[in-house]
This record gives sequence, structure tokens and C-alpha cells, in this order.
Amino acid sequence: VVVPELSNVQFVLSFALRQPTPEDVVFYAAGRFVNWSVYLGLPSDTVISLANEKAASPVLKAECRYWQGRQAYYIDRWKDAEKSFKESLKLFEEVDDEVGQARSLRWLGNAKRLLSDTEESKMYFGRALMLYRSMNDISGEADILLSWGGIQVTTDDVNDAVKYLTRAMEIHKLVED
Repeated sequence: VVVPELSNVQFVLSFALRQPTPEDVVFYAAGRFVNWSVYLGLPSDTVISLANEKAASPVLKAECRYWQGRQAYYIDRWKDAEKSFKESLKLFEEVDDEVGQARSLRWLGNAKRLLSDTEESKMYFGRALMLYRSMNDISGEADILLSWGGIQVTTDDVNDAVKYLTRAMEIHKLVED
């Protein structure tokens, strides 16, 4: 990993976000930057915090809160992640964005699982699963089933775990073909 290049991207995004009215694409780039910076082990709140402050539309605010949640999740700040995902979920519901709702619910379920709240985790996964199915998003459905299977393994419900994990693998295989 070449850190100077990541710093350059951070500088450019920060500069663009400091403009009076940043273009919408800059907010989506900020989200992707969060994803990459966390992946590379160099998370920084600077870009996504600026994006969150400058976001004017509910959709952009929802996306920023979602990406703040993803960053918090990956650096083990699960309570912060939970808060951000709940905020993004509310905003996505306000604008009737089902994809955003499903993503927020999925990650809320993941955060709640890590916070040892199995029942709420299942509830969020269940809601996400219903949304993914209503949108015919089989990849999203498979990801939820995989996460749900992971919960079942930790609760010693091996039969259900095998059922969910097997179905998730079947769906992923369908997507690959």
C-alpha cells in the first residue's frame, strides 16, 4: 500500500467537500474512500465527517451515515456503528430507498450480533431478508442467510445453521453461473 496516494485522495476529497456546494458524486466517492481506507488499515474520520456535515439531501445524509457506520464497524466501534446504521435506516425510510434500507438493516444486524444481542440481530436480518426478497436481490438474500447462519452457529442451533448456510451457498452458486 502506498500511503501518499491515499493521502492525496483524502486531500482531494476534503478539498471538494469544502466547496460551497459539492457535487453529489463527491459524497459517493467519500463513501468508497472510507471503504478503501478501512480495508487498507488506515481509517480516517476526516472525509466522511466532512461529507456528513455538507450533505444537503436526505439521500446523501443517509449514505454518509451508512458509511460512517461501516467505518465504525470495521474499527470495532460497534455501538457507534449501531447508532450510524439506525440513523441511516431512518433516513433511507424517509426517502423510500429500499436498497439503502436493506443495507442498513444488514449491517445493523451484524453490529447487534457483535454486541451479543442475538434477538435484535435476527430481527434486523429478518427485515433485510424481506426487503432483499421483495426486490428480487438474490445476492443480498444470500448474504443475509450467510449472516443468519453465523448467528445460529454461535447459539448452538446447528441444524438451522446448516440450513441457512447451505441455502446461502446455493444462491451464491446461482449468481456465479
